[in-house]
Amino acid sequence: MRFAECHEDRKHLAGGLCKPCYDTRRRSDPIKRAKDAANDRVSQKRRWRERKEGTCKPDRFAECHDTRAHYAKGLCVVCYRQWQRLNPSVIKKEQEHGRRQRARAKAKPGFGRKVKDAGLRHRYGLTIEHYDALSSAQNGLCAICEKAHELVVDHNHETGAIRGLLCSQCNKGLGHFGDSAKTIENAARYLTKGINE
Repeated sequence: MRFAECHEDRKHLAGGLCKPCYDTRRRSDPIKRAKDAANDRVSQKRRWRERKEGTCKPDRFAECHDTRAHYAKGLCVVCYRQWQRLNPSVIKKEQEHGRRQRARAKAKPGFGRKVKDAGLRHRYGLTIEHYDALSSAQNGLCAICEKAHELVVDHNHETGAIRGLLCSQCNKGLGHFGDSAKTIENAARYLTKGINE
C-alpha cells in the first residue's frame, strides 16, 4: 500500500495526498469544483437515461434473462420480485438471520465507538482520539450554547478545516445562517433590539 506524502499514516489517494487533503484542495479550487459538479451532473443524467432506455451495460447479467442486469440470486429484478412473492418463508428466514447478525455485532463491546471512529475518519480525516481531545478541551460542552449535548464536528465547508464541536442544533443554526458571521451579527442585533424596546 502506498502512503500519502501529506500524512504518512494515511493511504494515498491522488497527487501524493490523502483523501481529506485531496478533497480540501479540490474544494478550494473553484475551477476544479465547477468541473467536478458538471461531470457529476452529466454522468448522473447519462446513467438515468441509460437505465430508462435499457441501454446500460451491467457488470453481470441475470441467469433467467441474458439481456437483463443481475439483481439478486442470479435473477433480474422482475423475476426476483416474483420469486419473493412465491417464497415468503425463505425471505422471512433470511431477514431474521440478518437481524441476528446485526444484533450480535452491536452487542460486542466498543461497537458504537468503532462505527463513530470510521465515520469521523471518512468524513473529516479525524480519529476518535482527536475527537475526544476536542471534547475534553471544551469540557464536553457545545462551543456556542455551552450545554451538554451529543456533540458533532463543525467544519468550514470551503476549506474543510475543523472549527470545533457543536450540538446539532447550533451546527444546523450555523448552516441556516450560511456560515456568515455578518448574518449572525445582524441576527444578534435584531434580537437585542427587540429586548431593549
